[in-house]
Amino acid sequence: MTKNTTRNYQRTPLALAIALAATLGATAAQAVDFHGYVRSGIMESNNGGQNAYLAGKLGRFGNETGGWWSMVFSQDLLKTDDGKSFGVWAQLEGDTPLTGNDDWTYGDTYGPNGHMGMTAYYVTAKGYIAAMPEATVWAGKRAFETHEIQQLDWKAVHSAGNGAGIEGINAGPGKLAFSVKRTDTNSSTWYTTSTTTDSSGDTTTTSTANTSKYNVDFFDIRYAKLPFISDATVELIGQYGMVDKNDEQEDLEAAGTIVKAENAFIPTMIITKPVGKGYNETYFQYTTKRFANNLVALGYNDTLSTSFDNDYSDAKAFRFINTGETYLTDDVVMQHSITYATGTDITPTLEKANAFSVVARPAYIWNANHKTALEMGWFKQTNTVSGEDKVEEGEKVTLAQVITAGPGIFARPELRFYTTYIKANEHEISGSAPFNDGKDDQLSFGVQVEAWW
Repeated sequence: MTKNTTRNYQRTPLALAIALAATLGATAAQAVDFHGYVRSGIMESNNGGQNAYLAGKLGRFGNETGGWWSMVFSQDLLKTDDGKSFGVWAQLEGDTPLTGNDDWTYGDTYGPNGHMGMTAYYVTAKGYIAAMPEATVWAGKRAFETHEIQQLDWKAVHSAGNGAGIEGINAGPGKLAFSVKRTDTNSSTWYTTSTTTDSSGDTTTTSTANTSKYNVDFFDIRYAKLPFISDATVELIGQYGMVDKNDEQEDLEAAGTIVKAENAFIPTMIITKPVGKGYNETYFQYTTKRFANNLVALGYNDTLSTSFDNDYSDAKAFRFINTGETYLTDDVVMQHSITYATGTDITPTLEKANAFSVVARPAYIWNANHKTALEMGWFKQTNTVSGEDKVEEGEKVTLAQVITAGPGIFARPELRFYTTYIKANEHEISGSAPFNDGKDDQLSFGVQVEAWW
């Protein structure tokens, strides 16, 4: 592929988004909703570089070196007097590093210059099922009601891809939703060799890596807004990955050439309770097989693992999360995230994993637009690999003066002027000290902006 062809391909998502926005605007400009998100800034450190360290365990506040943005366009294409409607949604997202001035050269995957893509485009239809007029049917590419631990910047519940579903069904005291998406993924890698002989009789052996694409259907069912104790509610979520294999894949597995790809199920229970002007949310998750790797990762990867890169047949894992926002007084608000995960036989070599993380961010509210925040984080993870314990442990403290659109933790936009100290007490899992010059601690300072609308 030539350079010019590559450049045109990389800009295609942006061209699509512009064309879509123009089309929607031309149809009915006043009816188009525009939503978005921006996160960016600058960081400097005493080690001569920008280095973040396990933000999914220690907290993202004052501990990140990348930017993120999202643009969403939505419109009701049709509304009738009897409650029927059609709608369309399109979303363009991307990231950029915070280290250069020429980061407009995007790729289609994560890379040194960032990436961007159309992460959602789907159509909704409400009121067209006579037995369930309150229900909405949708089809397209969508991330359905992601549950993100915002303080840690990873998703406890995630379901994204091309598919279809129905949501908002009245079912007793709660609401029911169901969807199915395609999450095809590669098998584990196997190698084949070939030998060639040239005219002089010299032979050359070549090894070729091979993978086979599995057809994987990802089913997601949710029962939400169930009354619980007092004013708390419960959401029950079941997610199931089903593998449909062809004859070649069955034969490769039977021969032991590739590891066996197995179906996997992960149930989640989320208890949500209002706490004054804040809230508290508790997650319980248990799973087996390939999803177990994700539960014990706590931020190493942020979505359900759909990879068959290893043998997960004996894996088991449990995860507990508690997060929320509490007003300790009228002038002091605290955000916190506590996570604990444990698993066994994740892979044939990762025999056991235990991870614990706690992050707290109290903030003093000076007035509606200014507050001083202090975020403290600590984590420890122990992996037993081939009978040997490996430990990763760290701590972080961030002090920030914040200009904000409101007094709450989630009020946006926010401008944060911060300084952060991070110490990696142990780094046996990652394998090396995380900061420049082989240092295990770092003092940094910077300015960050975060906004959504």
